[in-house]
Amino acid sequence: MELEEIRKKLDTIDENILNLIAERIFYAPQIAEYKKKNNLPIYDAKREKQIIESKKMLAEKLGIDGEFVEKIFTILMEASRKEQEK
Repeated sequence: MELEEIRKKLDTIDENILNLIAERIFYAPQIAEYKKKNNLPIYDAKREKQIIESKKMLAEKLGIDGEFVEKIFTILMEASRKEQEK
């Protein structure tokens, strides 16, 4: 496969990743509404720890560095909290 073909495939993957991030963020206001109605805090340390640990385990099964995935999901959850706080 030529370099340009590989780059096009990576561009498509990057676009898919961004679409999934947008979809994830889309649900933040709904989560915020539920939490508000049920007097729950925006930040749930226990839930975030569970998410990170499960994603790190999956990443390692897939041959991806767990620490790298932890950083990604930490950023995603921070973005979700910011959306929930709006």
